[in-house]
Amino acid sequence: MRMYTVRKPGGTMDREFEAYKGLLEESGIDLSRVPRTLEAATGNRWLYVWRDRILAERFTRELSTRT
Repeated sequence: MRMYTVRKPGGTMDREFEAYKGLLEESGIDLSRVPRTLEAATGNRWLYVWRDRILAERFTRELSTRT
C-alpha cells in the first residue's frame, strides 16, 4: 500500500509547521489520532500520512498558498 506525506525538503520551520497543523485541523484531522510518521529532517515533528495521492497533492497546494 502506498502512503504519502507532505513535507518540505530539509524540514519545516515552526511557522510553517503551525500552518500545516492548522490546515489539518481545519480539515478535521487530529495529528494525535491518525496515521503519521516522524519528519526525518527534524526528528521532532509528526507528519500526517495520506493514503490518497490526490488528497495529499490538494493539501500541498493549499498549504503552499498559506505559506
